[in-house]
Amino acid sequence: MALEPLLTELMQLITQAPVDRLPAVMSQLAAAQSSAASRLLGNQMVPGPALQTAEKECYLTVEEVADRFHVTARWLYRNKKHLPHSQPTRKTLLFPEVALTRWFAKRRV
Repeated sequence: MALEPLLTELMQLITQAPVDRLPAVMSQLAAAQSSAASRLLGNQMVPGPALQTAEKECYLTVEEVADRFHVTARWLYRNKKHLPHSQPTRKTLLFPEVALTRWFAKRRV
């Protein structure tokens, strides 16, 4: 399936979405952008296990991490320097799912 029609439809849906949902949409778009950048960078490397791992990496938004690990969004922002995270834009904070799961697992033992 071509990406262009999907992107056109996405743009239309964004214009119709409730304003209070846009921060979550922006976080998910930032994750998609990070995934695309990862693939671009990964395609320049020699294919191998590292490339396969990069393509499978899933990023979680602040809301998703707060729900999954029973912490508050405020706690995440205050402790981000200790957590594995990515900040593709000044207002977007994303967490790699596998690395963050490992981080929390080590601290709950």
